[in-house]
Amino acid sequence: MLNVELNRDVRNGTLALFDLNGKAVARQSLTGRQAIVNIQSLGKGMYILRLVEGGNASAGVKIVKQ
Repeated sequence: MLNVELNRDVRNGTLALFDLNGKAVARQSLTGRQAIVNIQSLGKGMYILRLVEGGNASAGVKIVKQ
């Protein structure tokens, strides 16, 4: 599981997790400051997590699953 905690409240956002080829491998709605994303089915490797809110995407955060 991937625990995500933001420094501000999000009213209507989406967390999107991408592999390094740019393919979305997980998406989850987000309201508030915290979310848990299930990454159990994903293979080992590096992923990029982005918050999309109001049509704007945040800078990506690298996630490494070991």
